[in-house]
Amino acid sequence: MAVIGGAIVLFVALVVLVEFWEAYTGYIIVTAAVLFALWLAIRWQVSIERRQLRLEMEKCADELLTIAQSAFQIEDCPRCHDSEVSIRSVSPNARSIEYQCTNCKKTMYGAACSADALKAKDVQERLLQKAHKYREFLGKSDEDVTMRFNVEGGVTVNPTEKSP
Repeated sequence: MAVIGGAIVLFVALVVLVEFWEAYTGYIIVTAAVLFALWLAIRWQVSIERRQLRLEMEKCADELLTIAQSAFQIEDCPRCHDSEVSIRSVSPNARSIEYQCTNCKKTMYGAACSADALKAKDVQERLLQKAHKYREFLGKSDEDVTMRFNVEGGVTVNPTEKSP
């Protein structure tokens, strides 16, 4: 916001200076340059915010993965024996987690086996809030967020992929 205010002040100052110029083309060139500088400043600010938000999402996803691996009973898929799953939801009381095999789409549930499971719901909510904001930056606010993780470790957050 400060970038926009500064750019507006700069624009007004340049317009006043242009009043003293004798050529009309100077006014057009200065106006175009100021508008271009304003556009670059806004793009730069949005890029920084988006990058920061992505880092925060990855931190939340890693935290949720750590909680899911240590506080819930998550096993390989009994149908296809694949170990890559996506978290579908955490129960409201954080006593179980719903996850789905990314290969055969079988839905499974893992019971909580530790007191740390209570943290999972809050972490999931923070992650979803950040993911919705990130999708707004991308202009894809109508799509769902998926988060895949491997039972042995590793996490991938994909805020632009539609989930089934």
